Amino acid sequence: MRRRRLIWMAVILFVAINSLLVYLDDGDKVARLSYIKDWSETFEDDLFETVETAGVLSTVEEKHVYFDSDKGSFREFLAEAGSVVNPGDQLFSYEVDHYATTKAELESEQQRLTSDIQAIEAAVASIAAHPIPETDMDTTLEGDNSVLEITARSVDANYMKEQYMTEKEKERAQKEAELQTIQAQLSDLESTGETITVESPYQGVVTTVSESLANPVITIRDLKLQAEGDLTEEERMDVELDMPVEIAIRKNDTVLQGTVNELSDQPDTVTVHGTSVYPFAATFTEEMESSAPAVEDGGEAASRATQDGEEAAESTERIGESAEEAEGSADTAGETGGPSSDDADPVEESDTPAETAEAEQSPLDDLLPGYHADLSITTEESLGTTAVMSEQLFGSHLWKMTSKGLLVKQPVEKGIHMDELVEITGDVSPGELIAEADNDQFRDQSVFITPLQLDDIEWKHPGKYDNVDWKRYMVIGLLSR
Repeated sequence: MRRRRLIWMAVILFVAINSLLVYLDDGDKVARLSYIKDWSETFEDDLFETVETAGVLSTVEEKHVYFDSDKGSFREFLAEAGSVVNPGDQLFSYEVDHYATTKAELESEQQRLTSDIQAIEAAVASIAAHPIPETDMDTTLEGDNSVLEITARSVDANYMKEQYMTEKEKERAQKEAELQTIQAQLSDLESTGETITVESPYQGVVTTVSESLANPVITIRDLKLQAEGDLTEEERMDVELDMPVEIAIRKNDTVLQGTVNELSDQPDTVTVHGTSVYPFAATFTEEMESSAPAVEDGGEAASRATQDGEEAAESTERIGESAEEAEGSADTAGETGGPSSDDADPVEESDTPAETAEAEQSPLDDLLPGYHADLSITTEESLGTTAVMSEQLFGSHLWKMTSKGLLVKQPVEKGIHMDELVEITGDVSPGELIAEADNDQFRDQSVFITPLQLDDIEWKHPGKYDNVDWKRYMVIGLLSR
């Protein structure tokens, strides 16, 4: 009995002394092993930070057409509510009371619109001729007490240039439509002497027709749609203009892409105890891409006009004539040099009009104002970055298993959080082994061991290991200890 007690005391004393030595081992003189049961790999992925909110489709803009009863007597409406109108379509007519006065007003409006169009064309020509460096430029401004370094990014400059030219081209197109309307009214007045037919300067759907002649007498809804939504105070701090937006229509599960084009700096209501809500709007990317070729043509015409030192309007006309000549040449080539219909392969025949219309139909064609959608605004993205699962990251470090058999406490910086994924930056690359737990027995730069994977041994094919030098690997294992 006494002997057993002495043995237990010796064992307890042995364990206690060794534990104390390990605890007091500040110089890491005692060899340690880190046992890793579960491990995995870092991987490469695309991560995004988004703001999720609800939205609704609405028209980009509503246009109003007015009738001045002081100019004459209203005759009749020529458009009905619900009808689709294009620039130049007739809306209503009226009889003028004072021919000379009305004609002078129309001629003055015609001259004003012509001047506006010329000014816009000159502005487009000027910005198109302005060269943008292909590389970033660094500029240093020295003051009395400080030095300011400015880096002009070529990509940003080109983007701003394209945005400016796009807006100007849209403005010019609208002015030209208004000018055509005024010219048509002037022509009617000169031919009839008393009647003017007002034409639509806009494209869209007539939503209201005021039979009582209360202005606006006609309201035209723009055919283009946009998605509108609201942001909280915290979300407003993260969202900026031109950020990409994913628009998921609830009605038919259609998912479209867009960008934030309107972002209010003022909330709908300002109250001390209430919640501030900031409205925003997003345009569809598909509509922007469809209008891109027209912008390029306008930019090219303006650029050539500046280079030749001529009027931008004349250059635009020459471009249009050249395009018509090119189309005529293409038609002539098709009639003379192209294969005849008899020699054509039946398999290569063009699609029927119905098939062509179906192929050209846009997902936006089936959408209407008022449809509700779920909006996802991408505030930050990191493509092809190194990522781990959130449970594999312990504070600001992870345990990396090196090819030399050492366990390294690797500090990392955290980036984007997306669901259970976390972006990491530092001395970590995709495909590196990491431990999935943060055990107390883990030590930095210690040798790690893993459990024996008996399932990996092919017990049914023992002959596979006949050529293995067991003695060599056993000696290596003993010497490494």
